[in-house]
Amino acid sequence: MLLSRKLLISVSVPFIIAAIVVIISSCTHSDTRNGERTPTAVRASNKPLILIGNIPGQYLSKAKSKFFLGYVEVGVDQRITGLGALTAGEVSAFVEKEKSSKTVVVLKSPNAKGFDAIYPGLLNLHNHTKQNVLPTWPAAKGQFQNRFEWRDWGNYKKSVSQNMNPWISYGGAMNCAAFRWSNLQNMINGTTYLQGPSSCISGFGIYKVEDSTAYVSEKAAVQAPTDLVYPLEMAYVWNVLKKDIDGGMTYEKALLKDIKLHCAGDEINKVTVDNINTAVGVKILSNKKILESSCTKETATLHPKFIRYIYFIHKTIAGKKEYIKSANRSAIIAHLAEGRRNDPYNQTEYQMIKLLGLNQPHVNFIHGVGLRTQDFADLAKNKMGLIWSPYSNLLLYGETLDIEAANKAGVVLSIGSDWVPTGTKSVLEEIKVAASYVDRTSTSDKSRKLNKIFTDEYLYKMMTENAAKLINHWEITNAEAGVGQLAVGAMASIISTSILSPNPYTNIVRKVTEREINLVVVNGNPIYGNINYLEEAGITNEQYEIFSNEISVQNASAVEKIYNAGILKPDLEKMKASDTEAGGTEEDGSGGSTQSSAFFNKLAIDIRNYGSKISRKDVCQFKIAKAFVNPNTKTKEVIIGKFAQDTGLDLDKVSDIQLLLGVSSLTQSLNRLSSQGDPNFAMGYFPNLYTCSDEADKNSHRHLKYVTSSGNDELNKNMAAATRAENRKTVPKTAETLAAQYGLKFEVK
Repeated sequence: MLLSRKLLISVSVPFIIAAIVVIISSCTHSDTRNGERTPTAVRASNKPLILIGNIPGQYLSKAKSKFFLGYVEVGVDQRITGLGALTAGEVSAFVEKEKSSKTVVVLKSPNAKGFDAIYPGLLNLHNHTKQNVLPTWPAAKGQFQNRFEWRDWGNYKKSVSQNMNPWISYGGAMNCAAFRWSNLQNMINGTTYLQGPSSCISGFGIYKVEDSTAYVSEKAAVQAPTDLVYPLEMAYVWNVLKKDIDGGMTYEKALLKDIKLHCAGDEINKVTVDNINTAVGVKILSNKKILESSCTKETATLHPKFIRYIYFIHKTIAGKKEYIKSANRSAIIAHLAEGRRNDPYNQTEYQMIKLLGLNQPHVNFIHGVGLRTQDFADLAKNKMGLIWSPYSNLLLYGETLDIEAANKAGVVLSIGSDWVPTGTKSVLEEIKVAASYVDRTSTSDKSRKLNKIFTDEYLYKMMTENAAKLINHWEITNAEAGVGQLAVGAMASIISTSILSPNPYTNIVRKVTEREINLVVVNGNPIYGNINYLEEAGITNEQYEIFSNEISVQNASAVEKIYNAGILKPDLEKMKASDTEAGGTEEDGSGGSTQSSAFFNKLAIDIRNYGSKISRKDVCQFKIAKAFVNPNTKTKEVIIGKFAQDTGLDLDKVSDIQLLLGVSSLTQSLNRLSSQGDPNFAMGYFPNLYTCSDEADKNSHRHLKYVTSSGNDELNKNMAAATRAENRKTVPKTAETLAAQYGLKFEVK
């Protein structure tokens, strides 16, 4: 039953366990149209859509620093079909003229002084989406030298791995819920394209960057592997192939030379420079048995990583090089040089990219903190881009990308939020960290602050235009509809926000938060926002789910109350034995082992029953309730449909996703259940969609004060020499080990 709008906005009721945000919702769902590219949540009408509001001047060929009243028209083909200015006096007549044949939404809320703003949907080019159910990691204090140190640290494993396992692998539906949660986190913050989810989000909310059907385009899908440089295996390239490549050989010729030096036989003889990267050569070289039996020559000079590199790593590099060569390729996104600027191993990673011949247009890198001046020049020359994640860098390493040097070299810069454990929930939050960073940081010559270069306009482009250019989806032609812009022919992914500053760039970069995201339109379809705007768009209250936005800090005693309410605890040893016998548990979203899945279905039923006992409390108290337009993906996503049938939990509903993830993360981790876990690291709080709901959890708001314009902040305290030295005492010596493998001198500074 749907509560009245007035009641939802004004009433806060008592709560028992409000670590899980439970959303009041209806149970009616709408159907899909126009195939894969259209979200399953659609308007009741197939008419073109018109939005009337304030548009940044740059999209109307007017003054960039001002808003101008105007309209954006969206056709039924998912593109923007019209864009123009209006005066306040023209609005009524314009609406009257258009409303008979088009759906018109006037972006002016009750009692508002003026109209809301209209922007293109934001792009988030870096995210690890499954782990976004976790809270911010409190132990990260800028103490690490590179990314491999914290990955090896026991504290990290307890905080992340032991809080994600085994519950995240109970079954495919759990992975689906986690990926959908990340989509929602970004959607409510104005993101319309998110990098990272690997499954289960087709037709649910916003699009993933890597989905080729997310664009009107003839290009292949964006590829976003986690890494292109694998330090242990690529010591072989550095120590063996580098000399020949530096001498003028291509990577392919140098690799084949070394293969022929150590290997022989009919199969090896079929590999040539021309096919070493194609299916013919890769099929032979990725066969470990062939290599082990054939590579017996000159064993004294055989590098210890030779065979593993050839069969395990080369196929990845070969695949990327073939993709780059293809005429319809879009872009590649991968991690690179994540850590301190002076870390000697970090500084080798871009050199490795050059050795491999991967320094090609539209190959883009995340982080890049260890890049050198000459590396930036090469990136710019080859039309490659960088994706900046300042908060994660500063939280883990106390340093971030040298954006001044990158910009000076001509590198196009975008931004990504990374993940919630060491990042923010969205680029809308991340850009505010970036703004504080450029406010506090001086240029290399100390003549001015970085904000004189990285203006609010520049920062805005990192979330829109620059991001679209990096993924090669900026151009507008008959065959291509660009993203990250308001223009005729562009994809109709649009957001509307309140106006808190008269400057369009300052408004969204520094002022607008999740509270002020009032409408999200994905490819012409309103999917989230203020209920009055959704209803103006023809969406009825049976078609949307209101976000009631409840929250409270959880604690150990409250978790025990959940157990006492009848939530199942698994027999981990029995489950592990069964999973091993069955061949292991799948964690890619396709399903789980028999034992895990059977337990999970029983657990889900318990969680569903427990949900009826949870009271609710509104914390954010939006002036106008916000809602999500119900999708219906259960016919497309077999896992979702079967899970709903078996358990009664509907993962098309935000409330059920939140309930499932909240209870599972709090009660099912190794830290809670296993003698090998550590209860001191168990999650005591499930982060909400809205940061404003997390006000009682200080760590969730850490990004708001970690770096400040004054410099009197946590970053400054953590980077004091004595503090950093003390914090590094328990960190593994991974950086030293890596440097040694590459013959480099290591020195912590």
